[in-house]
Amino acid sequence: MRVRFVSVVSLAGVVAMLAVGLALAGNASTSGDRWPGLLDELRKHPWPWTGALAALSAVAACVAVWIEERVPAASDDPPPRRPRPCQAGSWTGSRRG
Repeated sequence: MRVRFVSVVSLAGVVAMLAVGLALAGNASTSGDRWPGLLDELRKHPWPWTGALAALSAVAACVAVWIEERVPAASDDPPPRRPRPCQAGSWTGSRRG
């Protein structure tokens, strides 16, 4: 259970970072002559980066859903018991008319 939680939280962090990169790529054509490091490539070529980061975000979201929907590894658990039907107690009256 803990590994699943950590993986979902980590993936959520990756999705957040991708969203920030996607926002920067979409907004890259606004201003500025030079950006630091890899961000300058993002500034020079905003549309390919926008497409790539959007695709990565979609893949990461699908992986998060897949992790969340997976059944925990408990295949040896017995099936749940069927409940016993309720029986009327002696305090209930008969409905004879």
